[in-house]
Amino acid sequence: MTRGRWFVVVAVVVLIAGALGGARWWGSDKQVEQRLMDEVAQTSGVRELDATKKQIVLTDGITAGRAEKVFERLDATPMRGRWVARLGAAEIEIAGDTDDAAAALVTFGAVREAKVDRIHLENRPVQPQARVEVEDPRARVEIAQKVVASVAGEENQDGQPWDVVVRGGGDSAADRAAVWIRGSALEDPDATASRLGRLAKVLRMPVTMEFRQDGQVSDLRATVSDEREATAVWRAFESALEKDEVGRIEVGELADKVTYTGAKGQRIEPALAATQSLLDAGATAVSEIDLGLTKIIAKTASLSEVGAIGTAANEVRPQLQLAVTWQEPIEWNGDGAGAAQIVDRPSEVARVAPKLQQIAKLGYVILWGPELAGLENGGPYVLAYPKLEGSFRPDELKKVMTLLRGVGWTGTRLVGVVSAPYDCGNENEKGTIVAWIRSTATGRGKVVNTDFSRAGTACENQIDAARPSAASTATEAWNSTA
Repeated sequence: MTRGRWFVVVAVVVLIAGALGGARWWGSDKQVEQRLMDEVAQTSGVRELDATKKQIVLTDGITAGRAEKVFERLDATPMRGRWVARLGAAEIEIAGDTDDAAAALVTFGAVREAKVDRIHLENRPVQPQARVEVEDPRARVEIAQKVVASVAGEENQDGQPWDVVVRGGGDSAADRAAVWIRGSALEDPDATASRLGRLAKVLRMPVTMEFRQDGQVSDLRATVSDEREATAVWRAFESALEKDEVGRIEVGELADKVTYTGAKGQRIEPALAATQSLLDAGATAVSEIDLGLTKIIAKTASLSEVGAIGTAANEVRPQLQLAVTWQEPIEWNGDGAGAAQIVDRPSEVARVAPKLQQIAKLGYVILWGPELAGLENGGPYVLAYPKLEGSFRPDELKKVMTLLRGVGWTGTRLVGVVSAPYDCGNENEKGTIVAWIRSTATGRGKVVNTDFSRAGTACENQIDAARPSAASTATEAWNSTA
């Protein structure tokens, strides 16, 4: 055989051997993938790896640096993408940025507490959050303290501090009630843990609480079934609160719930007695009351009971602000059915309610309050709004205005009356213009604003065209009754 032929034979043999050896060394894609996964599974710091579920469990005692190397190696395999990594009760989804994920997992994975079901870490761009799931709602303040204390002992958490939210694992009201520690409060975790420890000693009931970045407690709330329980819970709240902190207790079922709001040094018993007094006077519910007795919001079935409620509130505290609402089928800027209301000092509520009821009997919705929202330099107001659709009733305009003047008030007040219609030209696209007149109860007035009764800008030109007529009609009618 010539020298050239020997060279060809040897080359072919070498190529065949290389191909066979390469097949044995590299194998199929599945075999390569499996081998790489096995290598990651055997890496120091890995306890379990499930490639099918894309889950990895790290060993106790692993450092943040070692965890980051594991994640980097995992990301270098063909199975890269979103994995769930677990350590202790903590879990986090890893994809891309692995250093923050590794530090957080090691930090919160060090928490060892039997009452903690799971710690779900969400590495959000704006504010990362550690959601600690605890089934027993009475233990959540205690667990929050233990989690913060555990985090305070770790040096693995870099970058932006994490919010810690201790709550249940479901979607019920009890599960949603949460103890929320703002991440910035963890910049001084020892102080935060110390304050939470003091709170945990007295707050041995289900509460919702937020621990703010300035180290103060806000939105401290509890829901109880009756007044006896409310008294006991408020004693705990009052001993837990510090200066400028506020607590709230919600008493009763959702439909009849009363919210009591108070601060350190205040008692709940006078507020409980005030609630009962207003219920006895005809209120169907008292929705809000503060323990300083500066503000009460009550509900009733109709305007006819409002005067008696005002009288009862005046005996509680003449200086408080009383708001009494009742449902009316009112259309105002497309809001649909809403609450009519009288808001004032109790003696004024008692005084004006019977007089405003004369107008209501003509088929008007009444609103009386200290400040008209949405109008610059608004001030006190009264609105007589025809129901259902706020229809324009020119024949009744002067009569209603005379009755409004008869209610009487000190200084000037904005008086709202419907004084012109408008029509967009399409079915159900029409409404009325309300003119707001600033005036004393007995003098002449001036229209300072006009508003329309239906939402939307479909016929803006027609609405604007009706405004001058509304202002003129309202001014002429009002001043003719001076």
